[in-house]
Amino acid sequence: GQLGVAKKGAEDNLVWAPVHVTSLSGVAAIKGGEQHTLALLKSGALLSFGAATYGMLGREDVDVTTADEPHPVPTTVNVVGLDNDAQLSGVAAGMNVSACVSSNGQLWLWGSNVNYQLAKGMDEEDSIVPERFRRQATFGFRPIASVVFGAQHAALLASDPIAPEEASSPWCALPQPQPAALPEILATVLAAEEAGPAAPVPAPDAPAEPTAPAPVAPEAPAAPAVAPAPAPAP
Repeated sequence: GQLGVAKKGAEDNLVWAPVHVTSLSGVAAIKGGEQHTLALLKSGALLSFGAATYGMLGREDVDVTTADEPHPVPTTVNVVGLDNDAQLSGVAAGMNVSACVSSNGQLWLWGSNVNYQLAKGMDEEDSIVPERFRRQATFGFRPIASVVFGAQHAALLASDPIAPEEASSPWCALPQPQPAALPEILATVLAAEEAGPAAPVPAPDAPAEPTAPAPVAPEAPAAPAVAPAPAPAP
């Protein structure tokens, strides 16, 4: 169903000549993935059609667990979080993955995340609807101009970072992710190494061992009294 043309049968998998897709008009851009297609209209609406596996159509009205059910009718993709003064300006489709960018430099991605191509950090879950790009502290507030997909990776074209207070778009007011605790730990370790080894802390004085009392010799028994010798007889 990625051509936007209904199949005539189970074996009708190839179209050898261009066919007018009557369900599409006012198309500004179109991108084809492996088994799905995205169409961006001049009105700013985003449509998807084709296979729904891994969530690459970005729609909740389809079964993402099977590739046996084609979806040839272009249907609107709901992009949540698009600013009122902005509109979608570009799309990208790859192998089971999709993306779109807005006129004020925002990015949404959805579909398969088997190799972290959705840029969700260590979150490896697939996204069945468009999710706004999670800006890391190292990426900063860089307006994104376009995105392209390889087999299982993505590349962004972005401008230099801008300060949040210099931007007029609300997306720049998003809080930056807090840095991980590891750099703080390393900074503490390095500061300790530069300060040199700490002076050894003297061990507390050990309590004096009790002195055993000196043994007292027993007193010698008193000598028996000697009776006086009797006086001699006259």
